[in-house]
Amino acid sequence: MVNRPWGPAMGPKHIRLRSHGVLVLLAGVLAAGCGGDGSAEREYAVPDTLCGLQLPQRLYDPLFPPGSGSPDSSDLSRYFPYLDTNESCSVSVEGEDVILVQTWAAESFADFLQRPGPEDLAGEYDLADGEPVDGPYDAMVWPGLALAGTPCEPGDAVAIGSFTIAVEAAYPEDDEESVRVLTELIQPLMAAALEQSVCTPGENPRSEFRQPRDAG
Repeated sequence: MVNRPWGPAMGPKHIRLRSHGVLVLLAGVLAAGCGGDGSAEREYAVPDTLCGLQLPQRLYDPLFPPGSGSPDSSDLSRYFPYLDTNESCSVSVEGEDVILVQTWAAESFADFLQRPGPEDLAGEYDLADGEPVDGPYDAMVWPGLALAGTPCEPGDAVAIGSFTIAVEAAYPEDDEESVRVLTELIQPLMAAALEQSVCTPGENPRSEFRQPRDAG
């Protein structure tokens, strides 16, 4: 199982690492809230948006774990319609960080993984292990992490060459299920972020990402 680290806004935290004591406590809480079939229950409403980004709820619903406390989330919508790079939004449930969404101006996926910060994404995620995700934008996925990037047309108000978005998620905890869920999420997440961003996708020689394909 891959350790899932947070980005620079959250500090060097591995969200998939749990201490033995936390696991025992969580197991006890879930056992009390399970039905006869032993399945864990989620006793709170999933937010209508993911960090303010409008998406079909079914795409991000699996990122929210069992529990009873209402999710606590920051929001990217305060930046709309000028969402820039180096912004982030975190989501926690019952005090546990479960989701982090970040924007960045990385010119490639390797650039994103190696960007400065207190965590070591390049040490946790090998570019060669990432799986490409088909769709309009360049995208890759690992257990617990998905990235998408696009070149941005140069302009007087746009100094960036690329716009990159990342989503890190502690759930689902199963690696194969995590990859499946994040594969379905990353392309729509990128599209929703770009609609509210300063980036107009297009040709830019500074970017290593391909130009977006027609989503239609």
